[in-house]
Amino acid sequence: MNVVFRLKKLNALVVATAVFLMLHPASSIADTEDPTNWETPPAPTSITVPVADADGAYTVSWSIPGWNRPGTWTYQLYERRNGGAWVRVYNFIFGYTNLSGRTSAEYEYRVRGCNDSSWCGPFSSIATTIVETGPWPEPPPLDEQLNYQYEVRYGHIDSDGYVDLFVNRIVGSDEIDGTIGSAILRGRANTTFSVSAASASEIASASGWPIANVTPILDDFNADGFVDVFLRSVGSVASNSADQIVFAPGQVLSRQPTGIRASDAPLQAFTSDFVNWVANDGYFEDAAVGSPGYWDQELVCRWEFNWPQGIEFLCELEWVWEEGDITYPGIHPDAVEIWEVIKDIRNGIGSVGDILEILERVLGVPVGGVMICADAGIVDDDECTSFEINFSIISTANAQQNPNTASTRSADQVYVTVRGVDFTFGIGRHSALEYTAPIPVPPATGTEWRSASNDNNELVATPNDFRDRPSIMVTLGPTNSIFPPAVYWQRIKDADALYPDCIRYPELGVEAGPDMYNSNGYVVGLINVSGGVPPLAVSTLQLADKPVPAEWFSSSPPACP
Repeated sequence: MNVVFRLKKLNALVVATAVFLMLHPASSIADTEDPTNWETPPAPTSITVPVADADGAYTVSWSIPGWNRPGTWTYQLYERRNGGAWVRVYNFIFGYTNLSGRTSAEYEYRVRGCNDSSWCGPFSSIATTIVETGPWPEPPPLDEQLNYQYEVRYGHIDSDGYVDLFVNRIVGSDEIDGTIGSAILRGRANTTFSVSAASASEIASASGWPIANVTPILDDFNADGFVDVFLRSVGSVASNSADQIVFAPGQVLSRQPTGIRASDAPLQAFTSDFVNWVANDGYFEDAAVGSPGYWDQELVCRWEFNWPQGIEFLCELEWVWEEGDITYPGIHPDAVEIWEVIKDIRNGIGSVGDILEILERVLGVPVGGVMICADAGIVDDDECTSFEINFSIISTANAQQNPNTASTRSADQVYVTVRGVDFTFGIGRHSALEYTAPIPVPPATGTEWRSASNDNNELVATPNDFRDRPSIMVTLGPTNSIFPPAVYWQRIKDADALYPDCIRYPELGVEAGPDMYNSNGYVVGLINVSGGVPPLAVSTLQLADKPVPAEWFSSSPPACP
């Protein structure tokens, strides 16, 4: 083919470009990028795949920019299996495709758009799914997960100049069990971090970084049944950075952490206010400034038709409620919002779900899951949600070393601890006794606790119960005794073992009958019969002024009702 150029006053760049385009047809440059072409498609966003899949058939989807011209832009989807080479598996106009036939492996996906001139834009972020066509791993119990161990290293995974952290599990299950395996925390300019699962290449690189002077604290900070990692002393390697909470993926066969939350001053204030309120129901009322409102008389006038007088203009004094203005100086606004919901619940409106929404907004991740309540033996939905809220906030406060939590309770001292029970009734409070023995001091070693709870309307002893774990209990105060602490604790355990588990338990929200007792009365009864004196703050707990009689802790207790 002969091509004749008729050019007039064209510079050399134009001529060279024309020749290049003639010698290189568009079909041969479809996989290149053109950063100068204004119609080059931007990177698609929100590429999604299922976190895990059991049969190898699933949908990959992505967002299409609003100014796309359907039918003239195409999307190229690339797949990578187990870290291998990228392979194009889709090239068409729609923002999704259905895949099938995938066998057990980890699959990564990225997508880009190409315009009608076959110029392609940048790739999207990478989305990952794990296909497991065999049996899926079972998440281990939380108590087992709490025995996992992690190391923290610091270095630079990229070249932005900000310190990055590598969190890596070194002791624990090899399964992808919904907990954190390996994660990279990327430092940002504002001293915060983003988090992502570490790739194989990132693990290889970060494993050679120096160990950071950062302490990983394990607990389930969003109460979903999967252990999370609280990183204490992050500022020792990343200047001016707050401690961080890295939330577990929360689903088996997922490596991607659910999120990250800085344990900054606002979060510490929020958890502290909640802890203080659990310890003292009057905490918010004591801090309130202003008036809730008052009744006043107001002159109200109106036209009124009366027979036989006719139309009359009548005025009379009526009582009206004038709203007041209450503020809570020094209290975190989100804690105040929870308190307002509690007041609504006590007045017959509002719900536990409203509190959960506030907490999820504060943490930035979902809170709760069936696993925690299953471990606790809780089946009622509202009671379960209440337990999850209490579990999440108090365990977080404990990791923050709040002075009213287990992190600051001393060894060789018997404490009364407390937690919230059921927000459905505006919160009840449940107490327990706790003792940590210096090791070795036989017969007690480690931390133990004693309490009782409702079981089919009977008060049943619950030694070392999951629901009373030290990290989710608030310190109410130490007890006093004429006996040495280890001896005193053994007396408490002996008395607890003699209790026959059959006193009647009052329902929450219902006035207790004369023969009914709750956990608070049980704790005070144990203290009394063992030769101790409860802390003064116990007097604020429901039915604590009605201790279980000493005869119920004897070798010859009364007959069960």
